[in-house]
Amino acid sequence: MIDGPEIGPLQALGGPCPIPVECERDFLRDFDQNHRSTGIAYSDYAPAYEYGYRMAIENRQSTFEQVEDLLKQDFLKAHPNCNWEKMRAALSYGWRCAKARL
Repeated sequence: MIDGPEIGPLQALGGPCPIPVECERDFLRDFDQNHRSTGIAYSDYAPAYEYGYRMAIENRQSTFEQVEDLLKQDFLKAHPNCNWEKMRAALSYGWRCAKARL
């Protein structure tokens, strides 16, 4: 058995890299502080946090700004009814969380 970071429930959503529990806690904290008042549920924001995290890992050499247009296009393809500006903030936070761990 290999010891590693504890893996949280977002890993169950699939994808090449697991989301560490401490990042999920950060996502929830960010949601509580910045997005809960929007009336949109955390479950609607979670894919944006996760996607941002995963894309930062896959694009280690890029900044968020360098790939933002591609991220937006890809995310909106999967979530066409979302409010991009609200999801962008969560996606960017997920990106920063991953970059801080690299």
